[in-house]
Amino acid sequence: MKRISVKYFYDLGRVMQELHNVTSIDKLLTAKEWADIANAKDWLETFGRSEIAPRTGIVAGEVWTQLDALLKGKATRTNPLTGQERINLSQLVIKFTNVLESEIPDIYAFVVHSVGAYSLTKLMDNAVSHLSEKAQKVISQKQKDDFNKAGMCLGLDLYTASGFHAMRAVEEQAR
Repeated sequence: MKRISVKYFYDLGRVMQELHNVTSIDKLLTAKEWADIANAKDWLETFGRSEIAPRTGIVAGEVWTQLDALLKGKATRTNPLTGQERINLSQLVIKFTNVLESEIPDIYAFVVHSVGAYSLTKLMDNAVSHLSEKAQKVISQKQKDDFNKAGMCLGLDLYTASGFHAMRAVEEQAR
């Protein structure tokens, strides 16, 4: 089995959650929801070829096939997903999750818990948003990148690396 980065594992979970959210919608899908389906399809295609988790890769192919069929019919669709389409997709997402969970012991990954008052999603994706608006306006893009890296490291319990990136951003501003 190949190793995967924790960031990849985190992003996969986010994509699958967005896909699962689409299955609970009983109305016409919005452009964002169609984009979530297309994004999940791309992720599943990549995941299926990566050999990270072989059994899960097979289920990823099943979900991919269903998403492909939905996306091909998108242009002519004038009604919401049928109850059966939503049930089938929901069951496949749950199957994917269950099979992946059964293969977790063979995958080099671990669970990341929220740290303090910060949302893990914000720390991983946009830690610089925790700075004041005034601070965000006066720092450079390089400093913002360092703050974002510090947030990602904090979210992954990499305290030394988090401190390094935070200090690098502060040092740049001090100069």
